[in-house]
Amino acid sequence: MVEKIDKPDPSPAYFIQSTTETKDDRGGGKQQQSDEYSGSHAAPGWQKLYAASSNRRYVKLVRENVARVWFRNTIMQKGISFAEIDIETKDGRILKNAHVILAAREDFWTLKKFQLGQEIPLNLIVKEPVLEISIPVPRPAAASAPLKEEAANKGNKISTKQLIIYVAIGLAALLLIILTITR
Repeated sequence: MVEKIDKPDPSPAYFIQSTTETKDDRGGGKQQQSDEYSGSHAAPGWQKLYAASSNRRYVKLVRENVARVWFRNTIMQKGISFAEIDIETKDGRILKNAHVILAAREDFWTLKKFQLGQEIPLNLIVKEPVLEISIPVPRPAAASAPLKEEAANKGNKISTKQLIIYVAIGLAALLLIILTITR
């Protein structure tokens, strides 16, 4: 008779590995997230808002030189809240469409309730002795010069197209001459 044959136990088709360690297991993940948002949201400054933009100029005004401030708009961009305002200085100049980073998020929500052109109390906008703002750079007056250059270039483009056509015709003629010579 046949004795019982010992078969090795087949290995399972899958197996479970131990869990990997996460940031929470190490204890650093949640603490780092809470630290990111507990600080001032305006810390990165203007570079975060206008990294590639060159159409704004950054100006520092002394608090004593600011006479009045009028509301235009509030904007929250990339986690930073700022206000678009018009500023009148003591010497009578008016800086239109100036952007100022708000020190606290509560100021953003307070200003959100303001109407266009409404005067803003200075202590709401100016919290430090120096006010950092960005203002639009005036566009150069000689804007018509590039248009003349574009018109001149347009004439060159037509000449370039004609040149390409003439070269193609010349190559075709040369090809015909070579074919007739080789026969």
